[in-house]
Amino acid sequence: MGTYINKGNNVFRDIVSHEYVDKTSLIPLINATLNSERRYSCVTRCRRFGKSMAAKMLCAYYDKSCDSRELFVGLKAERDKSFETYLNRYSVIYLDVTSFTARPELRKNIVRNIQEEIIYELKEAFPDVKYKENSDLMMIPRRNVSKPALVIELKFNHSADTAIDQIKQKNYPAQIAEYTGDILLVGISYDKESKQHTCRIERSTKL
Repeated sequence: MGTYINKGNNVFRDIVSHEYVDKTSLIPLINATLNSERRYSCVTRCRRFGKSMAAKMLCAYYDKSCDSRELFVGLKAERDKSFETYLNRYSVIYLDVTSFTARPELRKNIVRNIQEEIIYELKEAFPDVKYKENSDLMMIPRRNVSKPALVIELKFNHSADTAIDQIKQKNYPAQIAEYTGDILLVGISYDKESKQHTCRIERSTKL
């Protein structure tokens, strides 16, 4: 069980062990959309109307890392013909964005931090899968604009040289190899204590 991937069913187990209003009829509705063009679902309700609880219920039902059958005994979902078909059959990502917004040090680069956390856990869960490494930013000029493309790597408390070395070692420019113009490698370093930044720029050598 992970922090974000396949968290198991312990949270939903705690929910149903007390007074629980059966909302599992949502499960057959979601099941009916799987493997179809309608498979992307957005569950909207007012604040404090149980969206998080519904998400935890769905995670417990689909999560392949656990056996949730007993948690749904006597509930509406259990009586639906699709219940057995999808019960605990999938890997599930559960992401609560408030766990990031509640930490001041993560707010400024929240999207990047979420990506890093999820990718780290994906690598742990699926070590045989190849993952594409990306730079922090790539900028490609529009057609008919005679400007170079930029591959930018940002570093905190590490040198700009380190940023350039990472771009080269991981061969980030290969991701835009079809670009026929010049490509500039940009390494930017920021020192959190001094509040100073340094920058190094060099031209990419195409092979």
